[in-house]
Amino acid sequence: MTLLGIALIVSWSNKGVFMRTAKYVVIIVISILIIIFLANRNRFFGIVAEKNPKITIGLISVILGVACIFAIIYSLYGIINSKVEQVNNQIVHPDDVTFTVDEIVNLAEQCDVIDVYATHNNKVLRLGTSSDSMPGKTALFNKKYYIGDICYSDVDSFRKALFIIFPDNVIHVASIDGVDPFQYK
Repeated sequence: MTLLGIALIVSWSNKGVFMRTAKYVVIIVISILIIIFLANRNRFFGIVAEKNPKITIGLISVILGVACIFAIIYSLYGIINSKVEQVNNQIVHPDDVTFTVDEIVNLAEQCDVIDVYATHNNKVLRLGTSSDSMPGKTALFNKKYYIGDICYSDVDSFRKALFIIFPDNVIHVASIDGVDPFQYK
């Protein structure tokens, strides 16, 4: 229960995320209460068990128990997913470093693999390059450029897409490969 309380406190900073998280916490609590009830069903169904077959009550209890376990797993996934969504939608920080589109494109051309977290419309936008490799080989091939979930096979398409997204030619970068972008300036 402590972990559920921490999840509620952490998500309080964003009301929409809090409401989704609260819904999942309620589902978890109800599921745990049902499982506790089912574990102690003989205390509650002692008299009823004489009239109805015990196997029927046992089967219903198993089905409800499995359903509750699935509900708990689903809710835990929902809580984690809400937190990830909150992190991915963080607002622009004043200490972001500004790059031009050409500087980002040059970085992407120089590196076979690079991961840039930029901010756009108060949300985090992931862009960069990725490459494939064969097991046991150091050579990389099939370089692709990406912006969010969209991949581009050549640098010109990547550059055009960046200019469409950032028409003022200014990209606010929060991190490059997980480090401070000042190191790349």
